[in-house]
Amino acid sequence: MRGVPGTRHVAAASIFASLVTVAADGRAQVRWDAEVQGGANERVLTSGVGSAGLGPIVGLKAHAALLPLVRVGVYGAYDVSPSSGERPRRIASAGLDARLALPLLKGDWHSWAFVGAGYAGVYAPSYATSLVDPATRVAAPGLVGGGGGGFVEVPLGVGAAYRFRRPWELSVELGGKLGFLHSGSVYDGRTATTGTGDVHLDPAGNDTWAISLIVGVGIDR
Repeated sequence: MRGVPGTRHVAAASIFASLVTVAADGRAQVRWDAEVQGGANERVLTSGVGSAGLGPIVGLKAHAALLPLVRVGVYGAYDVSPSSGERPRRIASAGLDARLALPLLKGDWHSWAFVGAGYAGVYAPSYATSLVDPATRVAAPGLVGGGGGGFVEVPLGVGAAYRFRRPWELSVELGGKLGFLHSGSVYDGRTATTGTGDVHLDPAGNDTWAISLIVGVGIDR
């Protein structure tokens, strides 16, 4: 017995429409966010003779939902770190970032805790200074050469955001960064050149901790 003409075509069209609907629903359920950040950052130096001061920091973050309360993504940051007696260091970092939603706020507000892992590259510019000449044992003008280095960092902290116009929101994060495995001339000690010879300088210290307060603007969909 033959089927009603066009039945197979209608069935195929129905199946195709169902697949398209499921795919669209799946895309709609994928939550993600991205934001631009800026604020203030202060690094703490240890195991050295120097200290660091408060400096500006800018950054980018983006995440996708892994679970209803968990998002994973990437981050990038660039900060300027003033150091005693030297020109400010430049530090660029990037890595992975994870957010855990905290059920503390309601309505257009939401909050989270975050932790990550990444790598930071450091550049310390050259600068002129006065040094004790190794030959004459008296103070003389000298030039400290530029130095580089890097370390593994673990950022962590808490944040909150206010959705002022969907999907746009304003955010604030209070965070810190732990530093490990420092390497390079910035952390081993740089060399200064005087009129009669070179002088090896003690390192300013390792970037073992940093604290920052950062605000951002972004999209949460």
